[in-house]
Parts: sequence; structure tokens; C-alpha cells
Amino acid sequence: MAEEKIVVVVCGAGFATSTAGENEVKKLAKSLGIKVKMNKRRATELKTVLSTMKPDMYLLMTPVSTELNAPKVNGVPFISGIGKEEALEEMRKILEAE
Repeated sequence: MAEEKIVVVVCGAGFATSTAGENEVKKLAKSLGIKVKMNKRRATELKTVLSTMKPDMYLLMTPVSTELNAPKVNGVPFISGIGKEEALEEMRKILEAE
């Protein structure tokens, strides 16, 4: 199995929406046989994340204007249901990339 992927889930408060996003990443990763290490962070913590972590992917449950150091996926479809399949496919491509 490949190395563990690091995923940062970013939301406004760090509670409900980030948990929903985290669950979607975990389900997808499990179905792909990929190990993930999840980190939930508030958008206000992004500068610290950028200086201390090198994630493989960001899942954004809220809009951010900060330039990120890894691919990002819009996680709002996991709350609204609109565009969920497209978001899952985008995450799959990122997680499967070496």
C-alpha cells in the first residue's frame, strides 16, 4: 500500500461541516485502499498550516483566498448534495496520484 496521504479539511468553525467533509474523505479513501491522516482546521489557521504541514490535499468546506501548497477540492457539495459525484471524482484523482 502507498504511503499515508495527509488531508486538511478547512471550514469556518472546525465543527459540523469539517466533520461531514472528513467522513467523505475517509469513505472514499477506504474504498480505494488508501490510508489517510485527517487534519481539521479553521480557515483562520491556514497560515499556520502552510508553515508547518505539507498536505496532499485540502478539502475546502468554506471559501478561502489564501494561496495553498497542495491541490484543493471544493467540499461544499458534501453539504448541499449538488456536484457531489464530481467532487468525489476530483478527490479520487488527487488521492490516487503518486
